[in-house]
Amino acid sequence: MTLTDKMKAWEPAAVWSEAGEGMFTVPAEAFRGVAERLKAEGFDFLRSLTGMDWGDCLLYTSDAA
Repeated sequence: MTLTDKMKAWEPAAVWSEAGEGMFTVPAEAFRGVAERLKAEGFDFLRSLTGMDWGDCLLYTSDAA
């Protein structure tokens, strides 16, 4: 069973992307469970963890000094 097969079995919403060296995107609420399963499989290095939560606010920039 490949890692992609395992990830899809553990978290059906996981999405594989060929970006960079390849990555899986999982919903935030599933991250801990997926990380624990990966660790149990022998993976012990997290290369990239990125998240954005824009919530109800907007990013505003101004040229005014």
